[in-house]
Amino acid sequence: MVAEVLEAEARWTRAHLEGDVEAIARLMHRDYAIISPTEGGGQRRGPGILQGGGRRWDLAESDQHTVKVYGDMAVVIAGGGRGA
Repeated sequence: MVAEVLEAEARWTRAHLEGDVEAIARLMHRDYAIISPTEGGGQRRGPGILQGGGRRWDLAESDQHTVKVYGDMAVVIAGGGRGA
């Protein structure tokens, strides 16, 4: 399951870089929350944040992954960079 989660993380990162709202919607669970020292504050956000060109990244990467599996759910803790 860890390999599948890391592949989904790679698709997630790529979708953000490409502004692929449909791919993000497919990957994002309805309870998705971002926890970041610079963004989100645990807010729930849908893929609509990218619609209309209001948001884009010149850099999207993710590394230093720790995957914790809890039954049929996984949590990814990752480092990485993102540029506006």
